[in-house]
Amino acid sequence: MDQIRGFSIRIFVPSGLPEGVRLISKSNWCGLGIEFPRTAFAEARRIGQLAQTGVYILIDPFDAGGLPKVYVGEADDVAGRLGRPDHVNRDFWTRAIAFVSKDQTLNKTHAKFIEADLYKRAKGLGKYELENRQKPGSYNLSEEDRQDALAFLDDVLLCLRTLGYDGFEAGDEGGTQVPRELQSSSLSDDSASISVEYKVSGKGVEAKGFETSGGGFRVLSGSGASGQPADKWLEKGGSSVQLRQTLIERGVLVPKGAGPDYEFHENYEFRSPSLAVGIVLAGFYSGPSELEDASGQTLRDNRQSGADGTNSEDREEDTSADEVSDTPSSGPATV
Repeated sequence: MDQIRGFSIRIFVPSGLPEGVRLISKSNWCGLGIEFPRTAFAEARRIGQLAQTGVYILIDPFDAGGLPKVYVGEADDVAGRLGRPDHVNRDFWTRAIAFVSKDQTLNKTHAKFIEADLYKRAKGLGKYELENRQKPGSYNLSEEDRQDALAFLDDVLLCLRTLGYDGFEAGDEGGTQVPRELQSSSLSDDSASISVEYKVSGKGVEAKGFETSGGGFRVLSGSGASGQPADKWLEKGGSSVQLRQTLIERGVLVPKGAGPDYEFHENYEFRSPSLAVGIVLAGFYSGPSELEDASGQTLRDNRQSGADGTNSEDREEDTSADEVSDTPSSGPATV
């Protein structure tokens, strides 16, 4: 019987901001994981390895309907693929994690094989709502390439599960798990805000707030929230309906005057723009399409134009993961 061996996983945070880009390496593995919030894509693409062949997962860890949403993909140049309009226009994702090889041994065929396997696993377990419009194809590899791809996949799965993404492997515990810092919304003001203020109006209420560096959205105190929820939302809104009720019970949302509407008694950070808008307007909405800045541009418009850094072509100095071990103790944080 094979003995289960221990292993170590190292998480390096180049910026020193825990909610920012994170580099994941594992003992005795040639691979590298690069995890980042959507708002830090410009920072992430300065990491040279992100331009290599690899697999990636786009994630909305807290969806209004209950199940987290994911998209599984592969590319010869992961950074280039994520910067393409078809991915910038995908409103749902707030975080991404990519896996590449440090020594460039992972090729296109390996990546396609791993993509198809991850998709099949996620589909079979049913813990995620898959956003892929097409099922990845099956690929026949030589036995040597197949074993190499499976070995790389095994370590990808270990990293994913250690980070809290358990929708690709069956485990002993029940329920859907996501990384601890993403499991629920927060009253914390620790996440840095991006400077552009957005507002959303509808059903006689208006709310203002900022997208945060961790990919969430902070609604500001004094913002309104509709007291007229859509019937379909009440029926199928799942966890978002429960969250709204919790906010009322905790006094985050308080009655506004004698009418049915509410007001935010304090700042509140939601884990995605769509969840924030859904709570404000009490229905199913796309946050990036509904939120507008002072000039009338939507969050989605700004993502497409690169105004928020998401589609930036900025490629300043390389942040090489191979230099991690040389970082002085007074530098960026290592978790």
